[in-house]
Amino acid sequence: MTARPRVLIVGGGIAGASLAYVLTAGRGVAVTLLEREARCGTHATGRSAALYMQSYGPPGIRALTVGSGSFYSHPRSTWAGLRSFVADGEAVSGYDPDVPGFYWLAAQGGYGIQSAPGLARASAALLLREPLPADLRALGLHEAMLSPARLQTAA
Repeated sequence: MTARPRVLIVGGGIAGASLAYVLTAGRGVAVTLLEREARCGTHATGRSAALYMQSYGPPGIRALTVGSGSFYSHPRSTWAGLRSFVADGEAVSGYDPDVPGFYWLAAQGGYGIQSAPGLARASAALLLREPLPADLRALGLHEAMLSPARLQTAA
């Protein structure tokens, strides 16, 4: 009998919940999803990211919102992906080259609503040692672009 793969996901935001769904949807993976808040998605949904209402919040927040209006109506970039805190500015998703069985899914900060489902699908495939989905490959995504091995430096 083959053991079911077991995965622990820390963080029930958009990326964590999306990855949990993809892994459990017909793949036979046992997933445990840990979230600090009382409900998943509390700080990672469109509830916060998509709201622009000048009258929302106390006076200090309203002043900040009004002052930010031109930034929202004329953004410098239309990219709405994940903000990464990794040195090269990209997401990390893949098995650690030095620690057998340890899988990295890191470097996402902020909301990342438009990118997270694609990253979840790519991560699910990589975690199960399957090829990346064809539609993501067609967009130019390659395993090496997400691999934690790219961050290794000679010591």
